[in-house]
Amino acid sequence: MLIAGSLATFIDLLQHYLVARSMLAAAGSRTERVAIRDDLDDTLPDLDDADTDTSFWTAALRTTD
Repeated sequence: MLIAGSLATFIDLLQHYLVARSMLAAAGSRTERVAIRDDLDDTLPDLDDADTDTSFWTAALRTTD
């Protein structure tokens, strides 16, 4: 499974993932958590030009409710 097209892209994806993870921990409601995950789902595919599977990055975030 290809999770990033390059090292620079991997670092960008990792940064977005870590920020989203931190925001989820601080979210006060389920609505906020859903909005954070949806935003991450929308943002990640735009960060990498390669044919990567961004579901790798969001799978762990789906279990945080």
